[in-house]
Amino acid sequence: MSNPDLFDQEYPHSEEVAFLVSGRMVFDWLAIQKQAQAAKQPKWVGRLRNMDKRIDLEPSPSGPLKIWGTPREDRRYIISADVAEGLSDGDYSVADVLDVSTWEQVAQWRGHVTPYDFADVLGDLGAYYNWGTIAPEVNNHGIATCGRLADNGYPNLYVREQKTEGVVYGWQTTRKNKIEMVNALSHSLRNLDVKINSQDTLEELKSFVYLDTRNDMGAQAGAHDDTVISLAIGVSVLGEMRETPQTTRMRF
Repeated sequence: MSNPDLFDQEYPHSEEVAFLVSGRMVFDWLAIQKQAQAAKQPKWVGRLRNMDKRIDLEPSPSGPLKIWGTPREDRRYIISADVAEGLSDGDYSVADVLDVSTWEQVAQWRGHVTPYDFADVLGDLGAYYNWGTIAPEVNNHGIATCGRLADNGYPNLYVREQKTEGVVYGWQTTRKNKIEMVNALSHSLRNLDVKINSQDTLEELKSFVYLDTRNDMGAQAGAHDDTVISLAIGVSVLGEMRETPQTTRMRF
């Protein structure tokens, strides 16, 4: 074919492929496949327990936290987050931990919890990962999450804006910068800049499509996009930091 990328669309080899390529996918199918082939199995699954003087790991096969890389003293981390309402049958609250040096996804928390309690989850994650920079989305329910983190005195919240009367914390998604952050994630996927390990993220990337009826992008009917938004925030924050030139960053 003159365009091999269309092969799966014209000659799908499975029901899954037929379903996925039937919509207008935002992210490159081949790039997602490369990520899936290189993804690691979690080293640890469970939850974090705040024991006041330390953070303990509590193993549980059904726990909301998956860890692919434990914190290293010589590394810094970004914790990006998409905040949901917390209903058991609703969207998920998601937090991704990304290594600033390698852009690898080293941990992910995904579950149902109130925005207020999600702040404690993020605080524990940040403390465990060397007091990493926490960048929660502050749209809607995220305002409560970010506010609680600030009130609790978390020392390394993402600063969106500096004002004379003080700083403004958290990541705010607008119609304009949503396109920019999704494009940044798409570019990172194609260039293999970011390293994804979560199967939940990989599945949601496949079902993240252009929504013709609303001139927008989001999950197909019956799917979620919480992990996509969380990762897009993390990649955008890493892009702002520009600590490691893309030409020299180690790729997987």
